[in-house]
Amino acid sequence: PCRSPPTPRPRRARSGSSVREWLRRRAPAAPERTAAAQLRSALHFVLAGDLPAAEKALAEAARVDSSSSDVYLALANLYRLRGDIGRAIQIHQNLLLRIDISRELRREALLGLALDFRAGGFLKRSAEAFQNLLELEPDNLQALRALERIRVDAGDWQGALDVRKRIGSRDPESARIAAHLW
Repeated sequence: PCRSPPTPRPRRARSGSSVREWLRRRAPAAPERTAAAQLRSALHFVLAGDLPAAEKALAEAARVDSSSSDVYLALANLYRLRGDIGRAIQIHQNLLLRIDISRELRREALLGLALDFRAGGFLKRSAEAFQNLLELEPDNLQALRALERIRVDAGDWQGALDVRKRIGSRDPESARIAAHLW
C-alpha cells in the first residue's frame, strides 16, 4: 500500500545556546558605508602599509560625504605620501578655496600645501605657503623651522637667520644654529 509522507513536526523554541549558535552562523552584516567607517578602514590600511586600499577607502568616504574636509585632507596627505604631488596640491588648493572650512582646517590645508610644494621641489612656492601659514599663526614653530630649512636649501643665509631670530628662545639650540648660519 501507499504511505503518505510524514507530517512535519512543529519546531520547538530555541534554547539560549541554540540562538547563540544561530547568530554565529548567519551571514556577516554588510560593511558600513558611512564616511567615518571608511576613514577608520583607511586608517587600518595605512597602518598595514596598503596605500592603494587606503586610497580606495578614502575615495569612497569622499563619495559618501563630499562635504567632509577631513576626508579630503587625509586623501591629499596620502597622495603626497605616495609621491603623487600634483594631486595632493590640487586637493589642498581646492580646500583653501572653500569658505566653509574652519580656521583649524584652513591651517592644516595650508600646512599640507606647503609640504606638497616642498616634496615637489617647488621651494619658492613652499616658502610662500609657509609664510601664509605664519600670517595665520605667527608663532607656529613647525612652519618656522620648515621655512628656515627652505631658506638654507635655497642658499638664502640671511633669510634663514631672520627666521631663526623669530624662533628665538623657543628652541634651546638657537644660538648654536644661528652661529652655524653665520
